[in-house]
Amino acid sequence: MASARDNHGRPAEGRQTELPATDAGAPEAGPKFFLAVYQGGFSEARIFRAYPDSDGISFVYTGPPGPFLDLEIARTPERGGWRVTAAEALKSGLVRMGGAALFVLAIVVAVVGRAALRGNASDITDLIGFLVMVFTVFAFAILLAMTMSVRRIIARVAVLDAMSREEILNEAKTEKRSLRATADNVSDVCIDPPPRDDALDCAARLSFRHDPTGKWKLILVARKDVRLAARAFRALLGEDEVEVNVSLKRV
Repeated sequence: MASARDNHGRPAEGRQTELPATDAGAPEAGPKFFLAVYQGGFSEARIFRAYPDSDGISFVYTGPPGPFLDLEIARTPERGGWRVTAAEALKSGLVRMGGAALFVLAIVVAVVGRAALRGNASDITDLIGFLVMVFTVFAFAILLAMTMSVRRIIARVAVLDAMSREEILNEAKTEKRSLRATADNVSDVCIDPPPRDDALDCAARLSFRHDPTGKWKLILVARKDVRLAARAFRALLGEDEVEVNVSLKRV
């Protein structure tokens, strides 16, 4: 006869020990949101996480869109945690900055070449030294701005991920860089293809009028953001009140 210890210490035949469905370290799924970016003008440029609910959409400030920065960093961290996410964002930003540097280098070569044709060697040397100094200062400033943006976004996203739906709603109403869109205060909603001259790699442009704060033109970062934004505004205002000029099947 098997002892009580044997019965409790071994699983019964034909049964397998159940394992957790998700990794212990994986973050819990929070409220759904889409990413939107305001590129600035007279006010501060900012990244929004836009959280739809049954009564409106909470556009919550998530951080500054640093130069050449991969905006996907404003989502949930990738597998491996925030260190991996930050490293990937910086790596992507450096690649973009490298492309811009090659463009600037081509201009420098053209300028120096024209000066060389004039035969003034001393002017060419001075020009090269000046351009190298300017480029070094510019590159350092961009890298510093990217690093500071990544740190601020990571810190802000950690706060938002820990918030409940009620706290997110309150944040949209009270945080000065955030806004709350409802059926009573938003109109003229339109989703258009991204501007051709836009510096960001984006999927579409969202525009609307918000009575308390005025006209907004936002960049939707990815295809899934376009789909969720269209669904959210149509659910809030009705399908006829939302102009969509992109194919939601292909975005």
